[in-house]
Amino acid sequence: MKRAVVALLVAAVIGGAATAQDRGTLSVATDVGFAPFAFTTPEGELVGFSVDLINELYPRMGYSGVDIVDVNFGSIFAGLYGERYDFILGMVTVTAERAEEMLFSEPYLPVDLSFLGLATMEPLTGYEDLSGKSVAVNSGSISDTWVTENADTYGFTVQRYNNVSDAFQAVATNRATVAMAETPVVRYAAVGNSRLAEVLHVPTGRSFAFAFRPDDHELRALVENALECAKLDGTVAEIHRKWFNAEPDAGLAAASVYVGYGAPGFRGYDLDYHTPSCD
Repeated sequence: MKRAVVALLVAAVIGGAATAQDRGTLSVATDVGFAPFAFTTPEGELVGFSVDLINELYPRMGYSGVDIVDVNFGSIFAGLYGERYDFILGMVTVTAERAEEMLFSEPYLPVDLSFLGLATMEPLTGYEDLSGKSVAVNSGSISDTWVTENADTYGFTVQRYNNVSDAFQAVATNRATVAMAETPVVRYAAVGNSRLAEVLHVPTGRSFAFAFRPDDHELRALVENALECAKLDGTVAEIHRKWFNAEPDAGLAAASVYVGYGAPGFRGYDLDYHTPSCD
């Protein structure tokens, strides 16, 4: 992806009040169960990186509340086009194919892919080591796309599940050899369960962004203004430290404000020079 980045060392210009009106309740969708982005605690509380992020953004946009709708990833895009919610909160990887059908915000988190296996298994040295093994994925995810494209080439079988937690559980219970998911998700799972480990990393250079219906340019601009302000004032970095125990990588999505609106280099990107209005 070609990146047009404004360094976060530049202070935000204080503009007029962008949130003067009460817009009501914002409705967003995510696949709950996708730790550490959105999942429920044993006490039933909805928590995660994406939850913290939207809770910081919606008041900046002038909404009085937010409704987070739990949707299996395999049907989350159909719900967007069917107007069941305003936009998809997480966790959508920006791709050229998806950009043909939806509008993306600027990226907010870089994301590679990784394989999760039992800690007792030998780490994989390459994709050839997948031969004869079973790979579990979240149906409809970018991992599903990768395994679909590569299963025949590398000789592995695919198991599809309704959420990433079930895919990981398949590994823990020996129903699948490995599971594939976004690297932050795999590493978070391995930290939380000593029986599991990251066994192979797949660099992609891709990022997460919010996804909108193709004609929702006004809503995208509103969301992106709030997101940029949250990057500039350190809020996104704080949330990143909380959930990943690390600073966001300089120059990448969580630590950069992008020129224009949308994901640079993809269809739907609007090279509109603007200064975020942060009150």
